[in-house]
Amino acid sequence: MGHYTRGIIAIDPHRIISTTKRVMPEKKKQPNEPSGKLLQTFFGLGTGLGQPIGFGMGSPGVNTTKATIRLLNIVALIEKMGLIIADKEHFTNELARYMKLETQFGFVIPVINSKRIQKIERSLDFQPLWAGYAIAETPFRFARGKEEYRLLVQREGEAKLQYRSFLALSDLPASKLLTEIFVKRRSIEGFFNFDGAISVKDDTILVTCYDVPKELKLQQHYQKAFGVRD
Repeated sequence: MGHYTRGIIAIDPHRIISTTKRVMPEKKKQPNEPSGKLLQTFFGLGTGLGQPIGFGMGSPGVNTTKATIRLLNIVALIEKMGLIIADKEHFTNELARYMKLETQFGFVIPVINSKRIQKIERSLDFQPLWAGYAIAETPFRFARGKEEYRLLVQREGEAKLQYRSFLALSDLPASKLLTEIFVKRRSIEGFFNFDGAISVKDDTILVTCYDVPKELKLQQHYQKAFGVRD
């Protein structure tokens, strides 16, 4: 499948400023910015080329988990066995369970900090990788979940320690997942900063997907999804 074989795919919710005349609640894109009309979008980005391979839109009745499941179904048309690197908003039992049981994706998801997570982090034995950086690993289940995942924890600092945890579904070593793979999320941040493949006007969003095989019929998929006729 072209450039995307066995790829690493960054997924991310992204709010786009809209000029729509529809009545809709105004929200802040950034805490220090004025409120405005925003469209909630969801992107899957191939980190190799830094270009989108999947796109979806949110709505009042669709939360991040449901919208992400739809997005993953699109991404699976191109890279069904990819490794998904996600955002904290994706740290839910429902989404992790779906990816483990219903797809062939692997994933690395930042964990939302909580007292339970903090207690786990401080109970682990860490393996130093270099000065001021160490990692640890332990099995993890959600409070209301039966499925088991890997909880990867990185500890930074020497005098003042900082912890950050990740939920993982992958056979790769923890050191590789944290120091080589998850850092590729910067590609999606660079894409949003550039916005080169996103155009917005009124109620229309145009997303350009590059080098996607024609046999996947993604053009027809998106036209049908958004009610566009030839």
